[in-house]
Amino acid sequence: MEKETILVTGGAGYIGSHLVRKLLQRGYRVRVLDKFLYGEHGVAELRSDPNFELRYGDICHIRDVVQAVNGVRAVVALAALVGDAACDLDPREALTTNYESTRCLLEACREAEVQRLVFASSCSVYGANGSELLTEDSHLNPVSLYARTRIMSEEVLLQEHGDVEIVSLRLSTVCGLSPRMRFDLMVNTITARASVEGRVRIVGANQWRPHIHVQDAAEAFLRAVEAPSDAVAGGIFNVGSEDLNFTVG
Repeated sequence: MEKETILVTGGAGYIGSHLVRKLLQRGYRVRVLDKFLYGEHGVAELRSDPNFELRYGDICHIRDVVQAVNGVRAVVALAALVGDAACDLDPREALTTNYESTRCLLEACREAEVQRLVFASSCSVYGANGSELLTEDSHLNPVSLYARTRIMSEEVLLQEHGDVEIVSLRLSTVCGLSPRMRFDLMVNTITARASVEGRVRIVGANQWRPHIHVQDAAEAFLRAVEAPSDAVAGGIFNVGSEDLNFTVG
């Protein structure tokens, strides 16, 4: 029986480099579409794996996307400009990368008859929502361009998906080691500064943050790929744990 192919956009990134390895271990063929903005070292060692395919391409370019989705069973959409700071540098580029590319990807998936598209959203969509615990039904109150692009993408996916099954995962703040590290995430930033400077520096001590380890985030995407349709299709899921809700302090 021929192995199913899973496409991971942004597969050379912080979460993607873990997810790709998990998918390969599960016996899938894995195709990565990435423009390697931060290099390809996150997945470079996988090049010799016959079930791994690495493609240079941009999610904003329809030709790259159409070629990448050809023959795949599911797509995990990780590629994006992630975080408030990255989006605020060039708002127009952020809208193109984080929203217009989602429409492009969905259209390509419909045409290629892809079964499922798993989308990386963010718990930042809830914004400033008081002190109550947040569920998927909580009021959305985005306070950043990044959060608004996640909401816009969620909406277009659910409204225009056709026969493509949509699963959106609203991720908590991710932390932990990865082959392609990020040091702009709270726990990672604090740890790096403690290591380099010999002290812990805290900014905004009273702000609450939900957290999730990067390995667990990758596992969530794997489960979203494999879960039965009647359990996840059309679903939006918070990904995190009440036990990992902490103030910055």
